[in-house]
Amino acid sequence: MSTASVVLNAGHRRKKVSAARTAAVREAARRLGYAPNYHARSMKLGRADSIGVVLDTGLTEDETLGGHRLSNSYFGALVGAIDSRLTAKGFCTTIIGGTGDATALQRTLAALRQRRLDGVVVLTGTQSVAGVRQFVEADRPAVLVEYPTEIDLPVVNWDERKGVALAIEHLAGLGHREILWLGPEGLDSPAGAREVLFVREAWDAQRRGSSCRFRVRPTLGQADFPDAAVADGATEALLQLTGSERPPFTGIVCFNDATAIGACRALTQMGMRIPEDVSVVGIDDLHAAFCIPRLTSISHRLKEMGKRAADMLNEAIGDTDAWHAMLGRRVVVEPTLSVRESTGPAPETGGD
Repeated sequence: MSTASVVLNAGHRRKKVSAARTAAVREAARRLGYAPNYHARSMKLGRADSIGVVLDTGLTEDETLGGHRLSNSYFGALVGAIDSRLTAKGFCTTIIGGTGDATALQRTLAALRQRRLDGVVVLTGTQSVAGVRQFVEADRPAVLVEYPTEIDLPVVNWDERKGVALAIEHLAGLGHREILWLGPEGLDSPAGAREVLFVREAWDAQRRGSSCRFRVRPTLGQADFPDAAVADGATEALLQLTGSERPPFTGIVCFNDATAIGACRALTQMGMRIPEDVSVVGIDDLHAAFCIPRLTSISHRLKEMGKRAADMLNEAIGDTDAWHAMLGRRVVVEPTLSVRESTGPAPETGGD
């Protein structure tokens, strides 16, 4: 009975079973039509073999026009990496808050206390501090991704300052002196925090940095394609900033790749050549290789962040000592620069 239990409860083995014996058990289970009773097993083992991924970003369903968070490439990359990693460990993944449900955090906490979830990964791009801090009080395994402030929970983040610095260093090395920041408005948003880093890094690199902000106004046709609304906002803002005149900047650092796509569209409409007249750098590196021109981009390695978060959660589940030792741990993933066709030497009018 114990051997059958070890074989049929894959992902949580505590002793080795030979390949031949494993095959024999699985063949017997197939012939008998055996399927484990999930509820009985969960009660006996005290675990649900299920984890939650919380996507609540603080936006209402009206603000996203009914679109799902997984339509956003940022969330899609993270969730895909988390699910793939934990599926291999024998867990099922439950998505929570994907459609702007205002009660997502409370439902998640209730599921943890009721043992319907063994642990959660919370994608905290715009989560409220007060909401996320409730996971500390719950004292159940929870790993945060991209949480900006100190907290007594494990956090996986990326070195955002280094990422912005890589973009500016790349443009500076190509001779660009006038560099523009292009990103969504909102000083208290992730875009605002990244803009502040841009200003500091541009100053440190002795480059003149200016900013252009835009408002994201998704239409009904873009509900399932939020990146399209970002690109449209970037295009409109850049066209309004420059008008029919030649822009004073020769390089643009964009909040993300969708913003960079919008910037490239605006420059093309203005008759500017990329990168001969203006160089463009994105951040994300999710779709950059498929753009025209192929986009130079900073990767903050979302898939690697998702894998790290999944591994930490797996380590904490079922091991109270490991979980408590993990509290307050911060894992920082180093960004990388992928140089492609959208950046080149500064033109003579804007070079050193």
